[in-house]
Amino acid sequence: MTAAAALTLAIKTAAERLGPTHSGIVGTYPVVTTVIMTFTHRQFGREVAIAMLRGTVLSWIGFVSCFVVIGLTIKPYGLGPSLGLGALATVVTTLSVLWIDRLTASRMRETPQI
Repeated sequence: MTAAAALTLAIKTAAERLGPTHSGIVGTYPVVTTVIMTFTHRQFGREVAIAMLRGTVLSWIGFVSCFVVIGLTIKPYGLGPSLGLGALATVVTTLSVLWIDRLTASRMRETPQI
């Protein structure tokens, strides 16, 4: 809780300089990830916390693609279609990331260790 409070206070302090968009982006990930990883590590151990952090980082790619698509399409197409396109972008991006991750992992297992 102390780490999350310190991060929140730091972001609040920097919010005026960062502006609403950047402080919102910077505020979400570190605070949420710090809290979740701390409790996961405490309850389940190091390996589970590392796996969860890895999954969290990979999921951010889909999350970002959603908002990029919404940001690019909301003015020309309106709210409803842009949200649909953002959701579609998330699904396509997430499936692509999972496919690449599994392909990379299988190649790593096939490569002989020296």
